[in-house]
Amino acid sequence: MVPRPLVNSIQGSKEARRAIAKGSVPVEWLEIEPGDREAAAQVAPVVSLEQDPSHGDPGFASHNAARREEFEELYAAGRLDPAAKELSPLLAAVLLRGVGLRPDDTFVDLGSSRGGLVFSAASRCRHAAGLELSRRMHAAALRAVPGFLASFPDASVLFDRGDVRDFDVSPFDIVFCAIRGALSRPRVLKPVLDTLKNASGRRRRLLCAGFGLDGLQVNKVYCIRKDSCFDNVDCAEPLYGDDNGPRVILEYVFRRD
Repeated sequence: MVPRPLVNSIQGSKEARRAIAKGSVPVEWLEIEPGDREAAAQVAPVVSLEQDPSHGDPGFASHNAARREEFEELYAAGRLDPAAKELSPLLAAVLLRGVGLRPDDTFVDLGSSRGGLVFSAASRCRHAAGLELSRRMHAAALRAVPGFLASFPDASVLFDRGDVRDFDVSPFDIVFCAIRGALSRPRVLKPVLDTLKNASGRRRRLLCAGFGLDGLQVNKVYCIRKDSCFDNVDCAEPLYGDDNGPRVILEYVFRRD
């Protein structure tokens, strides 16, 4: 069963940005509201804010060697790209509220890095999970779990380490993905799409940050609006704090009639 086309037939982030610039596609503009800042302030202290050492730091050489070794072991052979960045607690709060994450939803982030978005989701929904291939990033997320649960004792959060192609997304209502690598994404995400197309029962949503999927109809385009800005693509907040980074999130809906 293919997703039902509800809005348009844009198949990629670049097409979405051009359509936004022309005003030819409906965009769900998400405003930063006071409640988002409050939600972010609650989550931020317990989210892992570890930073990679810079060139001048004493631990840079060993860190760089470990990262290179991990890349050669886990990513190079499959021509995969490791996760590098994640949403800030504030943009995560805006996004999750804006896309309508509900208290009874289940949420998973494919390529969850240090887990920031997962923790934000777990603070407001029934269950949130993250999947990360990197041992280093996965370990950082696990280190943050006890502090998170101390502040959100009723939350249900889980981090798995592994390959997206071996992960079952069928238990989740919302699947978020921001994995890099335009050449590797189609084959990496094929099992995910097959599962979403064929899973029975409830409606499921796939949110792609900064990229689209060929052959599927887009349901919605989301952008987070900068303060005091008009509705054009330059007014969209870069999702990862980099002006050259992605600004749009494309939503695909899967359901069986």
